[in-house]
Amino acid sequence: MSFILSTAEQHAATALFARILDAPHRLLALDHADSEDLLEQLRVMARHSGQAIYLWRSGSGMSSLRDMHVMIPHCQRLGSALRYIQQSQHFGVYLLQGIEPPLASLDMLALHQLARAVSTHLLRIVLLDAPVQVIDQLGDAVTSLRVDEPDSQRPRLRDGRWLL
Repeated sequence: MSFILSTAEQHAATALFARILDAPHRLLALDHADSEDLLEQLRVMARHSGQAIYLWRSGSGMSSLRDMHVMIPHCQRLGSALRYIQQSQHFGVYLLQGIEPPLASLDMLALHQLARAVSTHLLRIVLLDAPVQVIDQLGDAVTSLRVDEPDSQRPRLRDGRWLL
C-alpha cells in the first residue's frame, strides 16, 4: 500500500522515534489514541530512513515495518519473540502490540531481563497500548510515553523563537 504522509505527520513520526531512542530505559510503554495511524507513520519513516523497526502482533507474529509481508520465523508467540529480541546483536526498535494480561511468568522475566540488559547496541522494546496491569507488573523497568495530539506538537512562535 502506498501511503503518503504530510510534512507534519513525517515530522511527528521522526520526533516520536527520536523520543523512543532518547528514552532512559530500554522498555517503554507508548500510549496513543490511534495506534494504526501511528504504525503507518512509523512504517513510512522506516521505509524512507532504513531504520530497523519491527512489529510483533498477538496472533500474527513479528515482521519488519519496512517489509510487512516478510514474517520473522518462529516468533508467533510473545515468549519466542522476546527470545529473538534477546539474541539479536543489532540495533532495533521492537514494537509489541496486543499484549494481554496476565503475562506468563517467563514472558515477564524476559521483559525484565531485556530492560536491565547491558549491551553495545541500541535496543528499545515499545509496548503499544499495553494494559495498565502489565505496566504495573513491570514497575520501574518501564518508561511511559504519551503521544500528544498533533495540534499540541505544532511549533509556536514565542519571543522570536519557534518552540514545540
